Amino acid sequence: MRWPRPPRPRPRGTSAISIDGGNNGGARIIAWDRDSIAVFALIQAHARSSGDAEAIARDIRISTERGRIRADVGSTGRNEGASVSYHVYVPRRMDVTARTRNGGISVDGVSGTLDLEANNGGLSIKGAGGDLRGRTTNGGITLTLAGSRWEGRGADLETRNGGVSVVIPERFNARLEASTVNGSFNIDFPITMQGRIGRHIEATIGSGGPTVRAVTTNGGVRIRRA
Repeated sequence: MRWPRPPRPRPRGTSAISIDGGNNGGARIIAWDRDSIAVFALIQAHARSSGDAEAIARDIRISTERGRIRADVGSTGRNEGASVSYHVYVPRRMDVTARTRNGGISVDGVSGTLDLEANNGGLSIKGAGGDLRGRTTNGGITLTLAGSRWEGRGADLETRNGGVSVVIPERFNARLEASTVNGSFNIDFPITMQGRIGRHIEATIGSGGPTVRAVTTNGGVRIRRA
């Protein structure tokens, strides 16, 4: 069941949003060329009967007050439950905080202060910029860079259990740091290394630039050209 909220102008001074995916919801944040924010919620409910599931879904309340996006799922009985996932369209420059528990987070084309944390779920970031921090406990990380350099302070991504993939376009300039404790390490193009200890590298891509850091404890690392 989809419950859309139509695009609306940003209140004056609104430059940040926070998303709470709850216990089992994911979040996708997508940049668009509008000065408005649109929230689309996907509600999924399960129960002993379809009627009971629909009743649970109808009772869910979604709040977007003051840029804080969250759902009140309420209490459910035994063998019942619900989750809410979000697709959120935002202006290209926006500060975003997103938290999920048992759901992934993806960001596409957004620049700003980006603080992402998934307890059990992957992180996917494409064409982002600004000051990016991403953490996940159980899930992979995919970072797809765009342009000729990272526009902003840099990117700092970590997972405990999951692989890391960094996709770098031709003529991109950055300082790269990547590592794994238990996993393979693959780079499919020549780079200039400042140091390598085991499965940890520090390298200059092109003429250098802001630091892009992507590390895992248990998982492989792959760095490749776009």
